[in-house]
Amino acid sequence: DLVMKCARLIKLSHTFFWAATPTCSNGVGDGGVGDDGHDEDESDVPAELRREDSIGPVLLSPQGLLALERAGELTREEIKALVNSGLPPSQYGYVLLEWVGLHAMNGLEAGTLRGGPGFEENLLRNICSLRAEYFSIGDITSGRMPLAYVQLVQVLVDSLVVLAPFALYPDLGS
Repeated sequence: DLVMKCARLIKLSHTFFWAATPTCSNGVGDGGVGDDGHDEDESDVPAELRREDSIGPVLLSPQGLLALERAGELTREEIKALVNSGLPPSQYGYVLLEWVGLHAMNGLEAGTLRGGPGFEENLLRNICSLRAEYFSIGDITSGRMPLAYVQLVQVLVDSLVVLAPFALYPDLGS
């Protein structure tokens, strides 16, 4: 039961992460039209996540969370905890990942999970690695340059600006 709960929460964490990540795809390829052939009601979708044809903000909205409850993917208590956390919906994936760590640690303490030396450390390290990968995906998709390259370009530009008057001095006839 504990392993299934953690697997479900990890799957939802992944789903929520991609639902909150702006992409070129609308998530379903149908132009934002719901399965019933009518447009989804986006009145409760936060403005920062709203996109005309995107399914992600709908999934993270209160209606989307209730639909996940009807599908058996979230419980009523989990929905209440997410909504009452005070965090924006874009952070729900990280909350679920933290819950996985808490459930696993409680399972170790209760004896539901058994592991040898270093099991707890490895488990937490892997959860932290997954969280770090979530953050690095945003950096990769934004196209940021490595800091060392930016600094090198800054030094070159500054050098050229300082040396330009001296390079032009002989051309002025002095």
